[in-house]
Amino acid sequence: MRMEYQKLHQLFMGKLLKEGFELESANLLATIFADNTRDGIASHGINRFPRFITQIRDHTIRLDTRLERTATFGAWEQWDGNHRAGPLNATKSMARAMELAHEHGMGMVALSNTTHWMRGATYGYQAAEAGCAALCWTNTTANMSPWGTHTHAIGNNPMVMSVPAQPEPIVLDMAMSQYSYGKMELLRETGEKLPYPGGFDHNGVPTTDPTEILSTRQVLPIGMWKGSGLAILLDLFAAMFSGGAGTVDIPVAEPNCSQIFIAISPRDESQLQTWTASIRHTMERIKTLCGSHGETVRFPGDRSVRQRRESLEQGIDVAESMLVRVQEL
Repeated sequence: MRMEYQKLHQLFMGKLLKEGFELESANLLATIFADNTRDGIASHGINRFPRFITQIRDHTIRLDTRLERTATFGAWEQWDGNHRAGPLNATKSMARAMELAHEHGMGMVALSNTTHWMRGATYGYQAAEAGCAALCWTNTTANMSPWGTHTHAIGNNPMVMSVPAQPEPIVLDMAMSQYSYGKMELLRETGEKLPYPGGFDHNGVPTTDPTEILSTRQVLPIGMWKGSGLAILLDLFAAMFSGGAGTVDIPVAEPNCSQIFIAISPRDESQLQTWTASIRHTMERIKTLCGSHGETVRFPGDRSVRQRRESLEQGIDVAESMLVRVQEL
């Protein structure tokens, strides 16, 4: 069914206020959940909301703590998330990384003891829309196997890169697995297959069936051994710089993830214009080269932008069963 953005936002807002969030925090969280659903990422929007509320009630997510800076090293800082809501911690961490970048040219916040940040692209857009380039990532519970094994020992550790471009920022948001668990859960609900193999079935054969993969939990790393290696290094960097937990020490509920937020600030408006001109030149050149063969180019974030426009014009596409679950919380 289709739902107006404002009504969905108000639904989330009301539930969050009843759980005890202050008005400002409830509004920010409701915006993030509504934006994710609007952009076609229901797996980290309305579909994730009931689990988020459950984690509040079982105290995996804490409402009685604060984000705390624990160390400063010039252009980068360590912060302790103290198990607060992940999107609140991540938003403030990226904002602080941008403040450091404005002062030093580049800034980094290394965050420990934080919960799931929902959709990583949120923080890429946050930086790019403010005129900064950004790189951020999170580690996760052990939900992927190192290449050559069948034992869960590494995370699929989503990573985000973004640059300020016109008319929309370019934002890459990807897990180190070929498909995220949230995407596969969504396709399982709709009875759809993956367009490419995303994991292994019970016979160890690559499959496009999300139900099989979610049963075996044997997801395929991007680039196979390369994705496995990248996931390991992202985890090591996050734990090392934040002083927090690595994947091997993160429980299934992910109450203590480690995250990195890096922002790069232009020197002034003139340099920002130079950046955007360079980006525009590259994008137009790629489109020209591919267009000569009758191909359509998709840049990172294009699909979300198209879905956002459709949602604002026609209403947000939500599963009625999931809407009822949220209403009944």
